[in-house]
Amino acid sequence: MVTEAATTQAPTTEATTTEAPTTEATTTQAPTTEAATTQAPTTEEATTQAPTTQAATTQAPTTVQASTTSSPNLPTSDGTVCPSGWSFGRQYSCYQLLFDRSDHYDYRKGCTDLGGYLAVVNSREEQDHVIQILRYNASATDVISGMFDPFYSLIYTGEDGSYLSYSYWDDGNPDTSGLKTRVLFNKTSNFSWINAEMSGGPNIALCEINGGFDGCFNNPTTYHVKVSHSRLMNSLQCIEYCRGQDIPKAAVSGADCYCVNSEPAGKQSPSDCALGCPYNPVQHCGGTNKANVYSVSFYYSRAASCMHLAEQGVLIEGTYWVQEEAGQTSKKVQCNNKGPCHTPLMHVYDNTLTITTSTTSSDANYTASNAFLYGVFGVGFDTGDSNPWIQVSFSELFIFTGIATQGAKDVDNMQWVGGYTIDYSEDGMNWTHYDNGNQLAGNTNFNKVVLNTFKDPFLAQHVRLYPNSSTCHNNCSLRMEMYGCKYSSFDHGDYYVGCIVETMDPNLSPVMERVISTNCGTPAACVDLCRDNGYLYAGLSGDNCSCSNSVDKYGRSSKSYCYTRCSGDSIAFCGGHYRYSVWRTWDVRCPAVPSVGNALASTANRQHNVKVTYSCLPGFQWPAGTLEEHKFITCQVNNWTATPPACEAVQCAGNLQTVSNATVTQSGNRYLDIATYTCIENHAFQDGTTTKKASCLSSGQWDNNVPSACIRPQCPAVSSSLSHTTVNSSDHGAGAAVRYECSPNAAFSDGSSERTRRCLVSGHWDSTEEACGKGHCEITPHQFGGWVKVCLHINSIIKVDNIRHKPILRAA
Repeated sequence: MVTEAATTQAPTTEATTTEAPTTEATTTQAPTTEAATTQAPTTEEATTQAPTTQAATTQAPTTVQASTTSSPNLPTSDGTVCPSGWSFGRQYSCYQLLFDRSDHYDYRKGCTDLGGYLAVVNSREEQDHVIQILRYNASATDVISGMFDPFYSLIYTGEDGSYLSYSYWDDGNPDTSGLKTRVLFNKTSNFSWINAEMSGGPNIALCEINGGFDGCFNNPTTYHVKVSHSRLMNSLQCIEYCRGQDIPKAAVSGADCYCVNSEPAGKQSPSDCALGCPYNPVQHCGGTNKANVYSVSFYYSRAASCMHLAEQGVLIEGTYWVQEEAGQTSKKVQCNNKGPCHTPLMHVYDNTLTITTSTTSSDANYTASNAFLYGVFGVGFDTGDSNPWIQVSFSELFIFTGIATQGAKDVDNMQWVGGYTIDYSEDGMNWTHYDNGNQLAGNTNFNKVVLNTFKDPFLAQHVRLYPNSSTCHNNCSLRMEMYGCKYSSFDHGDYYVGCIVETMDPNLSPVMERVISTNCGTPAACVDLCRDNGYLYAGLSGDNCSCSNSVDKYGRSSKSYCYTRCSGDSIAFCGGHYRYSVWRTWDVRCPAVPSVGNALASTANRQHNVKVTYSCLPGFQWPAGTLEEHKFITCQVNNWTATPPACEAVQCAGNLQTVSNATVTQSGNRYLDIATYTCIENHAFQDGTTTKKASCLSSGQWDNNVPSACIRPQCPAVSSSLSHTTVNSSDHGAGAAVRYECSPNAAFSDGSSERTRRCLVSGHWDSTEEACGKGHCEITPHQFGGWVKVCLHINSIIKVDNIRHKPILRAA
C-alpha cells in the first residue's frame, strides 16, 4: 500500500513553549551594475501570482539527446533536450542511473560531478515518470533518491534545493525506528518511498539535472541584495529568499546568498561547487569563491505558510511567497519575524558577548564557542560537574523575551538537556531566578529546537542557564539562543505587532491559542483581556478577541490586509479575512523600584514612563534644599532617573521641658530620640517614680508629658510624745534619719536603748515606731550560787528553762 500526500509535513504536537525559532541574517543592499530591477516592498503583499512553474527562457544545457532503445518500457520524452549522457527527459529534467559506488556519499558525489544531484520528486506526474525509468532498468532494486531528513525529525528536504510538497510513502513509512534519514525508491512496492539508514545498499542511484540549476559560477561581483548566515544558509533558503525579492536568480556560496538578475561570469566545474550548506549539508552551497546558481522561477514553491517553509530550512527573516489555499493565488508574507523585541541576540552580537561555563568538557568539540543554535556539536561540561551552568554576558542591558535550546549535533553520541532553570543579573553579582526558579521545558531529542517565550520579559546583562542534570540524555550538552533587544533602542510606546496570518487549514492548530471574547470592539479591551489572562499577544479579527504567546507561525501580511474597522473604535482596524490585527500585551520594565531611606514609593510598577513618587515616612523629612523634581523617579529608556536622597529624621529642638529637682540626658534631638529625666537624690515624681522619658515626636516637638518638678516625699509624722523615749528630730521627709533614745531603766523590746528610723523616698519609714518600756529590778540568788540583779522591762519576753521549769534570767 502506498500513501500519497500533497505535503511532506510530519505530524507535530503543539505546545505553548515549543516552536522552531529563527535567526536573523545579515542583509546587504549593494549598488549594482545589473539591469535595473525594482525590489518588492518587504512589508506589502503582492497582488500578482507567484512565478509560474516553467521558466519561459530556461532549459537544461543541451547537446544531443542520448540514444535510447526501442523497448516499450522506455519513458517517452516530452521534447526536453538532455545533455550528453543524460536521458529520459521530461519538463526540463533529465536523468541518469549510477551503479556500484562504495556508499551513499559516493553516489551523491557522482551525481554532483555529472552536474546534477540525486533525484528529487515534486509531483505525482514526476513520480510516475520516475517509476517508468526504474522499471525500464530491469536490474534496479531499491534505488537511492535525493530526498533526505538531515535532522532525524521526519521532515524531508530535497537535495536540489526545491520545496517538497509531495510524498509517495510505502505503507508503514516513514519508519520512525533507528536513524533512517534517506529515502529509497522501493521496487517491491512500485518504487514507492521508504526511509532507510545511511549505511549499506542499495547499489544504484538515480541522478537528475533540471533546467532550474544553472551550474557553478564565480561568486557574483554585483547583486541586487545579499543575505548571510553562518549557520542557517541552505540552497532552498536562498531560492525562496530571492523569490520573495522578485529577483530571477539565486546564487549561494557557503553562508552567503546573492539575489542577482543574471548568471555571474566564469562558469566552473560542477565539482568546484560540491560544498554542503551550513544548515543542510545534503544541499549544495557552492565552494570557495564559487556559487551554485539557480533560476528561481523553475522552483515553484507550494508552501502553505511560513511554518511549512521553516520546517524545510527557510529560517531567515524576510518576505516570502506562500500559497495559503491550494490552487489559489500566492501571496507575499513576512516570515520568521517573531514580533517586537525578538532578535536572536547571540547570533547578532556574537562579536561582543562572552560565554562562560561552570566547567569544561574533556571533549574538545564541546566548547563554549559551539554553544550557538544550529551550530556544530554544542557546549558541554565536565562529567563530574554536579551543578553545571552556561552564562552569556552581553556588553549592555538587554530585554530578554525568550530562549531556545537544541541538543548537541552529534549523531554518534546523542545528548540533550530535558529541563533547565534561568537566572539573570544586571551586574553579574546579584542574581534573580526567572519565574521563581521553576524549570523550563527542554529537549526530547538531539536536534529539534524548543523555544520558551518569557511571559514576563526581564532586563539583564547576564543570563545563566542551569541544566537539570537528572533530565540530561547521556551528557548535559546543548546549543542555545537568547531572544530580545537592546533596552536602549526599544520603542516602548509601539504596541502594534502586525497583520498576522491565520491558517485556513482546519487540520492545523490556529496561530491564536484561545478565543477569549466574541464581542470585543476595541484593541484596548482585547489587550486588557489577554493581559489579564496571562498572554503575551492579543489579536482582533472583527469582534473576535483571541490571545496567544506566539504569533509567527504562519507569517504576517501587510497592514492593508487587516482592513476591517473595529466596531467600538472607528479609527482602528481589527483584522481581515483569516487575518488578525495583533498587539503585544507585555511591557518592558525597569529594574526593581529602588528603595529610598526612610521613604515610601507610590507604586511598585516598573513599566516604561511610570512615575514613582517618594514620600518621607512620619518623623522624617527631605534634606534641606531638596527640590520637588528630586522627590520622584521616572522609568526611562536607559533605566530609572536619579534616585532621591534618603529622608532625614525631623529635629526636635528648643522646646524640651524643664523639670525642677531633676537632671536630663538626651540620646539625640531627632525623631524617636529620647530625653530622660532623673530626680535628684531623695526626690521623686508624684507617682513615686524617679525617672520619666520624653520622646521626639514626628511633628518635631517633644511630647512634654513629664511633671514639672520632682518633689521630696514625706513619711508619716514622728509622734511627739512617746513614753520613756526622746526623739531628736521632727523631720519626716525622704532621706531624714530620726533618732530615738530610751530614758534610764527603759528599753526597746529588743533590749536596746537607742534606735534610728529613716524616711525612704517611697514615703515610708524603714521600720515601725516604738516607745521605750520602763524596767523592774530585783536582787535574786543565782542558780549556781551568789546573787544577781535582774531587771524586767515592759514588754520583755522571758525565756523558760524547760527542764527546771524556771525562767532564764539575765544579769542587769
